[in-house]
Amino acid sequence: NILIKESTGELVHIDFGIVFEQGKVLPTPEKIPFRLTRDMIDGMGPMGTEGAFTSAARATTKVLRENSSALLTVLSAVVSDPLYKWNVSTAKGRQLQRDVSSIEENEDDSVTSFNKKPPENNATLSIVESDNDAATRAVARIHEKLKGYEEGTLGEQQTIEGQVRFLINEARNADHLSSIFIGWGAWI
Repeated sequence: NILIKESTGELVHIDFGIVFEQGKVLPTPEKIPFRLTRDMIDGMGPMGTEGAFTSAARATTKVLRENSSALLTVLSAVVSDPLYKWNVSTAKGRQLQRDVSSIEENEDDSVTSFNKKPPENNATLSIVESDNDAATRAVARIHEKLKGYEEGTLGEQQTIEGQVRFLINEARNADHLSSIFIGWGAWI
């Protein structure tokens, strides 16, 4: 979910339910670092991802790496927040995907809406690990990423340029994009 500030066009991510690679534990796992479809790339103009997008990604990665200590300090405080649930159980993941699986077309203005189904009583599924263990692992994974280590690079530390290129290539990988949960509605 993204909020658009109408006066400036700025985008603000407002849904942190599936962050820090929690999408990988969903019943239909997310295999991409972020969604970058052909339609999105076409909207970037003739340069595609090679223009401003890659430049901004490199600059952002550089700033994150240079300020990793401060970022990890803030994340450590978030880890201690007893109100935030860090891990997604199988039941919660299934419910999140079920919430958007019922899509219907609004006949009046042709706007797509998502109907939430009532939650299923699934008491037999339980969380295997404690929230603190999951949070600690999430922060450790972020620390690795800030150093340039990505899954799929055979343990090699990536330069900023290498890491950005790797993430963009993974995000636009057609095989991975085609296996995304159908409720995302990439065709819309």
